[in-house]
Amino acid sequence: MRDEQGSSLAGFLSRASDFGNAACVGYDLCMEACPVVEPDVPISELNEAADDPAAMTERVRQFVIECVQCGRCTAVCPTAAPRDHMMLQLRAAMPDRPSQYARYGLLKGGHGLQPWYQDALKALYQLKEARRLDPRLRPHLDKKRYQRCDTLLYFGCYAFTHTGSPSVTLDLAEAMGVEVEVLAGLRTCCGWPQYLSGDLARAEELLEGLGRLVEQVQPKVVVSACAECVAAVQVLARRSGGAFESISTSEWLLRHRERLDLAPSEVPVTLHDSCHLTRKMNRGEVPRALLDGLHPLVEIEEHGVGGLCCGYYGFGLAEGKTRALRERRMEQARATGARQLVVECVTCLESYGAVAAERGVEVVELQRLVRDALRGGGR
Repeated sequence: MRDEQGSSLAGFLSRASDFGNAACVGYDLCMEACPVVEPDVPISELNEAADDPAAMTERVRQFVIECVQCGRCTAVCPTAAPRDHMMLQLRAAMPDRPSQYARYGLLKGGHGLQPWYQDALKALYQLKEARRLDPRLRPHLDKKRYQRCDTLLYFGCYAFTHTGSPSVTLDLAEAMGVEVEVLAGLRTCCGWPQYLSGDLARAEELLEGLGRLVEQVQPKVVVSACAECVAAVQVLARRSGGAFESISTSEWLLRHRERLDLAPSEVPVTLHDSCHLTRKMNRGEVPRALLDGLHPLVEIEEHGVGGLCCGYYGFGLAEGKTRALRERRMEQARATGARQLVVECVTCLESYGAVAAERGVEVVELQRLVRDALRGGGR
């Protein structure tokens, strides 16, 4: 399977990195915008390593490890050079890749395991965890056959999230009267975690597998509450020649808002922008439009395309720095005076959990706010 330019993920990254290096004018604005960079690492040193992996110094390697893939570097580049793609290219070429990447992918798509062992691990995990899941979700876990349907809800790995996000989506589908097919389970991983760790071959394999499942459904839209899943399925949508769209749960709800009888609230909230949805896909207006008339919005410091990352895709390799990012975000949320910090991505919701509880900030998924606003109540 190939993208819209007729190449693999690896080929796309290589071209994007080459373009970025050629376009770079050395202003170092990208490095100044980075939330984790050490001040003494210039962009020229990263460019050199991207052109020749053998030239990767130890401090460049450390920076590549600490990158959280927020995309702030690309957003501020005066030549629009895709510096975040260059970072992925460096991560893919990095010698002695950290073992945390493989451990993270153990259940989410697997890495370096025999197929039978990988399947056995997933089967055991799902057997154990399925008992706590919404009964509506269980029949869909890694099922073999799918019905054709205009709307495909894609939960993938996050079918097992402790946040209850899939249940909220199913509640809202029922409230809107929208017929849906559901794609969920560990064997349906989109491959984006592997892509963001630089494991491009495995990412391509998983993405192609997901594409074959989506083809069974032949949807018009694929809906996900995970921003990384939306990004992955968007690649499939482009490869399909536009046969379907990849949209977030927030965008799906916004399109069908007239089907929902919502009670407005006077309780102010603040919003955390998803790096993938707002900065990388330019969809930052969607959550704001959905909140309009539902809750008063108090914008947080560092919002929109300049938003602060939750740090999830640092893969826990620089925990001190990613924790500092999250603590900074919680302080910004408290400074707004709003009662809740709203996120539209389940990854951000999981990422902020522990630190938010410590700092006394309530983090809530946007679709849950919508469900709780239903007149007559939600589940």
